[in-house]
Amino acid sequence: MNREKDTFAFREYAVIFFFMLITCICLLESWRILQEQMQVNSPGLLPMVLSVVMACCILISLLHVKPQLPEDRIPYKKKTKLVVDSIREEFPLNVAGTVGITLFYLFSLNYILYVPATILYMFLCMLFLGRNKRKAKNLIIYVTIAIGITAFVYIVFKMLFLVTLP
Repeated sequence: MNREKDTFAFREYAVIFFFMLITCICLLESWRILQEQMQVNSPGLLPMVLSVVMACCILISLLHVKPQLPEDRIPYKKKTKLVVDSIREEFPLNVAGTVGITLFYLFSLNYILYVPATILYMFLCMLFLGRNKRKAKNLIIYVTIAIGITAFVYIVFKMLFLVTLP
């Protein structure tokens, strides 16, 4: 069974649905901003125009999906297996894990300062992506790299460019 061919339609429609959902949220928010200040130079005008253009592009891409669907695909009997196979095909473990760690990092910045959060983020990413090579020596290397790069970035941006870091 060719999982990529069999899940193609579901993956394409899921991505289109996801982007249309984001576009609708942006459209509603830009409409709310535009109503507060109905002027040509309103801060909501450009996002409103871009959201409408994006919605049109998504609708055009929706029309282009149907002719690209493989005709010899095997339909799934269980919808949950279709969803799981589609996720496995579209988001391999490394991508999903890195996205999860990145979301954890973004949310942790509200509670932890930039330096320790960044060191933890980099360490967790290296630990996850190097999970096949777990040795005590590698853990020391990961910590050293995370501290070194974070210190370098902190010195360059804070001291040299005078940028306030979170």
